[in-house]
Amino acid sequence: WYRDTFEPDRTFDEIIANASDARPGCGGLRFLPYLSGERTPHAAPNARGSFTGISSDHDRSQFARSVLEGVLFGLKDNLELIRAGQPDIEHVRFTGGGSRNKAWRQMAADIFNTPVATVNVADGSAYGAALLAMTGSGRFRDVAEAMTSFVGTLDTLHPTSAAEQYATIHEEWQSLYGILEPTYTG
Repeated sequence: WYRDTFEPDRTFDEIIANASDARPGCGGLRFLPYLSGERTPHAAPNARGSFTGISSDHDRSQFARSVLEGVLFGLKDNLELIRAGQPDIEHVRFTGGGSRNKAWRQMAADIFNTPVATVNVADGSAYGAALLAMTGSGRFRDVAEAMTSFVGTLDTLHPTSAAEQYATIHEEWQSLYGILEPTYTG
C-alpha cells in the first residue's frame, strides 16, 4: 500500500534503504497499520490505519520507516501473545520477500528484541502447509520433527542497542490504539 500510494517508482529495497536513513522512532511519527481492520490482538474489523505525530520536519524517509516500524510493532504484539504461552522462544524465523532485506530483518530483530533468522525456504506459508500435511498423514511424529527435517537456518541477526529504544517506542505506539479506537466506526 505505502509503495503503491506514495513511492510507486521505487523498489521495496530502495524504500527500505531510504527508511534506514531515519532514526528509530522517526522523531515521534507513528503509523498504525490497520488498513483493513485488525484481527489480532484487537478483534476490530473497523480499525483503520493512521499516521500520528506528523510535523513539518518529517520527510519521506521517516514516513517509510514509520510504516515499517508500525507493521513490525503489530507483529511484535502477536509475538507477545505467543510468548505468553511459550516464553522460551529463542529466535524468530523470516521467510518470503521481506526476508531478503537485511535492513528490514535488523529492524525486526531490534523491535522484537529477539534474534531473527532467515531460512532455506522461500515460500514459508505454502511450505508450512505441506509440512503440516505430512505431519497429519503420519510421516512425522510432530511439527518439530518435520521442521527439523526440512527447514534450516541460513543467517541470524541479533538485536542491537536500538532494541532498548524500541521497547519504549513500542509502548507509546501501543497506547495509540486505545486513543483512536472510538473513531473506528466503520
